[in-house]
Amino acid sequence: MPFKPDELTAEGELKVPYFASQGKEIPGRGTHKSQKQLQEEIRALMMRVGAGMVEFKAGHWEESDRYGFQVEFSLNGHPGRLECAALPIRSVTEIRKDRALAQALYWLRDWLQGEINSRLFRPGAVALLPFLVDENGRTVTELYIEKVGEEHLRGLYLPAPK
Repeated sequence: MPFKPDELTAEGELKVPYFASQGKEIPGRGTHKSQKQLQEEIRALMMRVGAGMVEFKAGHWEESDRYGFQVEFSLNGHPGRLECAALPIRSVTEIRKDRALAQALYWLRDWLQGEINSRLFRPGAVALLPFLVDENGRTVTELYIEKVGEEHLRGLYLPAPK
């Protein structure tokens, strides 16, 4: 008899807490490092995974209460871009915005360190491959979603439509 695997489903939509209301279970809340310090640590880690020319562009997502960074880089001469979002802020002050952005950088730094560690059990892995961009500025991930189709991926990786 042929084996038929169970249908894969997502765990459910992630509920992103507001920066001011997050509990202690979310790492990075208490980081005392500056954004500049964290960016330098990230640059050093990105160099360890082969990236160069790392540039941070602060900004926010349209129609959103989330600030963050676009991180542009080069990997073996190919351009790349990844995004890093801070938790949303209900009532923006410069201090809250600074600390929320520092927390986002803290997460990005920890993710990169995890990617470096994972090369021990994933030989040949290219951590930044999903973030390389084509001549139209679309990342590998965006192209994959476009090719396979959002509907096919919905429920597995993408949140359900509202």
